Amino acid sequence: MPKSAYMDSLRRFVEDFVRHQESLDRAAVTACFAPAEPVLYIAEEIEAPLTDLAQIAAYWDANGRAFHRMKLRHSPVTCRPISAELAIAHYGLHWDVAVRSAQPPGWQTPIGGDVIVSLVARRAQPNWHILHYTETTLGALPLIKRAYEKAVDPQFAALLLTEAAGR
Repeated sequence: MPKSAYMDSLRRFVEDFVRHQESLDRAAVTACFAPAEPVLYIAEEIEAPLTDLAQIAAYWDANGRAFHRMKLRHSPVTCRPISAELAIAHYGLHWDVAVRSAQPPGWQTPIGGDVIVSLVARRAQPNWHILHYTETTLGALPLIKRAYEKAVDPQFAALLLTEAAGR
């Protein structure tokens, strides 16, 4: 398989994986991991890595029970081969989630955030399987900068735009 087709197949696999996560489909998410090999799943919000398929399935079961709805958006997936059967993929991932609540309307105030995802996958014809998955929260400085940028008074931003248009 040519290198570009090889990486395109990984890119499509990763995009499908993100769709499975967004739909909270525990079985489909778990099926993306290598069934007979050691795996590692590090989510940004948990303290200890998940190291087997049963732990990953339990994690996604808990998400399915806790979340009313989740929306994911990813940046372009960058892929790089390591060997004929191993490759690395990484991408930015924005998540929004509404956690279930017994109070109307049935969910709490939504929350969202951004992470960087890195994964290692093995190609086992005809499919890819994830061996190592890591989410890393953006560092404090980018998050603080974004908060300050969002806090700018709209009139001030409009003044700057008018000033720039006059140049």
